[in-house]
Amino acid sequence: MSSSLSTEQPRISELALIRFGILYDGGMLQSWQLDALEHLLALKSAHAISLIVARDAGAAEDATGHRPLPECLGGLPIVTLTPDSEGTERAESSASTASRSSTLARVADYKLDFVLSFLGDSCPSELLKIPRYGVWRYHFGD
Repeated sequence: MSSSLSTEQPRISELALIRFGILYDGGMLQSWQLDALEHLLALKSAHAISLIVARDAGAAEDATGHRPLPECLGGLPIVTLTPDSEGTERAESSASTASRSSTLARVADYKLDFVLSFLGDSCPSELLKIPRYGVWRYHFGD
């Protein structure tokens, strides 16, 4: 009886590409965060697809509507999530609800395998179920 199983390692071109997004607060990433991204991006099968900015309601913005981005990520499309009114009475207009749904749909359109989160706080709950393998939170320390 012969086995059709091969013991050869698959070539990189045969592996599925891993598409990921980067969730952060819109500020400059710290050196350890950039180091983590450099290691991830050094893998031939890992591709950063989008920056997802979760901005506090009172966060400062520059004239373009975004705070400075790290140079190595400057060419990626940006999706900005504004905070939901959690903890307050929900008196959202249908326009703001539609806008938030549209923003989340844009993230879903990227068909991300995972989102790497550098947020100090928790991830927006609506985002958790969009990437195939969820949101991975990476932080310095314990």
